[in-house]
Amino acid sequence: MFVPHHNSTITAGTNKQAAEIAKQKVIDDLWVKFPLLANEMQKRKVAGKVLDAYKTGKDYVEFNFKNGSSLGLGNVRGLRRQSLILEEVIEQDEIKVNEVYIPLLNEPRRMANGLINPNEPQSQQIYITTAGYQGTFAYDKLIETVCRAVLEPDKYFVLGGSYRIPLFCGLTAAQQIEDVINSPTFSKSSFEREYESR
Repeated sequence: MFVPHHNSTITAGTNKQAAEIAKQKVIDDLWVKFPLLANEMQKRKVAGKVLDAYKTGKDYVEFNFKNGSSLGLGNVRGLRRQSLILEEVIEQDEIKVNEVYIPLLNEPRRMANGLINPNEPQSQQIYITTAGYQGTFAYDKLIETVCRAVLEPDKYFVLGGSYRIPLFCGLTAAQQIEDVINSPTFSKSSFEREYESR
């Protein structure tokens, strides 16, 4: 939204999941908290009627901004994007991530004058996921990113957290957490993966 001609894409385990995440975060969260940001969207005209500034379907979403930027689903080989958000990477196929999604980032963002800003991060990859098991692609990617963050802290970083952060910010109810902790049918390993990931 703040960077002209920056095209970003969201992936998840399925297109439907990625579309739902994008719609929830942008329409139901971001625009509710910051309604003026909806004015940054490029309005669409179809048959003389002004429509919503975005296109959605059950497994499709696309947001286009007035500055030429876009946010959508990008699971088609050959597209070009400047950043990639991998939601629930624990559910994604390693080959698809490496051979379809990451190659989408082959073209850097150009400024209005057609040049590439050498100080701008290019080909950004953002991995978001629940904790996984050792020996999985998501776990190996985490270890790779942690190592790169140590060696190149200006280019890589890792954030982690537990249920305490959303609880402190009012995004999770204390009673919900207590119910899960005290539930005899909720396994300790599931709780650690879902609520104690750091």
